Amino acid sequence: MLFRLCFAFTTMFAGFTSTTLAQMPCNPQPAVNLITDMQNGTVKYQFVSPFVYQTLMAQSNGSGFFPQLAQLGPIANVVPIGRQPLPYGLVCGFQVQFVSGAQMVWQIAEAFNQIQGINFNTVQAGPTPTRPTGGTTPPPINRPTSTDPVPNDPSEGCRLYPTLCS
Repeated sequence: MLFRLCFAFTTMFAGFTSTTLAQMPCNPQPAVNLITDMQNGTVKYQFVSPFVYQTLMAQSNGSGFFPQLAQLGPIANVVPIGRQPLPYGLVCGFQVQFVSGAQMVWQIAEAFNQIQGINFNTVQAGPTPTRPTGGTTPPPINRPTSTDPVPNDPSEGCRLYPTLCS
């Protein structure tokens, strides 16, 4: 199993209303950018909170490079699989599949276009589905069975990401 990151927050952002957050879709592009940056050692300070950036740098000996992620190869597909609006941010769950076949569930907490928290786990994939002959459709992604993509309710979300709530 790869490593797991879970971050607290250092900055509280105001301005989103519950109505605005309830309507926001989960955009997979920040997850794609962050994973790719972690694979290449190019984590960009402006897109993550200061605490998340410092933690990523500390866990990678200052390089921002995570060899465990790089070994998985490029991202093949990212699918939003859950969302939980909180008073000052949004927690999104993503199923990420790599060209190597590895799958992960990423939970990303965002506020004002900055990633405020990250949690990810590998997914134990079942048998590889067979590809239909003569077609170009990739096999479906197996949904996680033991990992919740996002907090089950706002109270759990506030426990995990307290500064998005108070």
